[in-house]
Amino acid sequence: MRKRILGHERQEQLVELAESVADFFFPETWIDPEQLFRKHSITLSFNDYGKCFDGMLQCKNRSFHVFCNLAKVESSTSARARFTLAHEFGHFYIDEHRNALLSGRVPAHPSFCDRTDSDIVVEKEADLFAAHLLAPSARVAKAVNFACPSIEQIENLRSIFKISFQSAAIRVVEGATVPCACVMWRQDGRVWGRPNRKMESIGLVIPKRKMDELPRDCATMNCWNEAPESSGFNEPQESVAAASSWFYGCFPGQGEIYLKETAVRLGAYGCFTLLKLHPSL
Repeated sequence: MRKRILGHERQEQLVELAESVADFFFPETWIDPEQLFRKHSITLSFNDYGKCFDGMLQCKNRSFHVFCNLAKVESSTSARARFTLAHEFGHFYIDEHRNALLSGRVPAHPSFCDRTDSDIVVEKEADLFAAHLLAPSARVAKAVNFACPSIEQIENLRSIFKISFQSAAIRVVEGATVPCACVMWRQDGRVWGRPNRKMESIGLVIPKRKMDELPRDCATMNCWNEAPESSGFNEPQESVAAASSWFYGCFPGQGEIYLKETAVRLGAYGCFTLLKLHPSL
């Protein structure tokens, strides 16, 4: 599979495509990917496939079948399962992906919905399609105050659209009208960070991804060291942080930028950090 940058024009095309599907098939209800499979004669099976994939779209004799891995998505109705199914529907609905499978040029390939750092373009495209299929922009705008990104806004979006906290966080941060960034610290050791364009415009581009590089008494460290609540999220914690302690290439000194750091323990999944400019410093 080719690796290349997903350009802005291509992103707009995929967003428009996904949201047109949502508006046509589910104009006033939440989006159900399984209904889309039935409407497009795509068969589906849930089973335990170990660690092989979250989902996989297979084309055989010009018919399409999706495998969804219960060992990774937990249940057929979980937020992770919904995203996985939306992702695989993206592979079917995006012409170039479907035609490549129909032609036999590419085999069925495994997809992993939590690999936000993937540089495989078809996976980026299917992820973007899935995000906007499950939560179309116009509907998200009615549910989120983008001028005040917060943990509460993210949780509200997650609940309304039945998407993962991670997906909701990306949408809130990317849509925010103020500089902000998020970092997800997974319990398995994987870390990803994402600033929005406004944060990048003030020179804060690459968040640190090593816990031992952070201030010892920061909110993120405190949340990380908490015992996770088995029933859900712990209470968020806040602290003030110098930008130089959180971003690579940003050095302490005169004109230091200060950030409001809010962190929350996401049960046994890991820890999430939201960073935005401190309003009073």
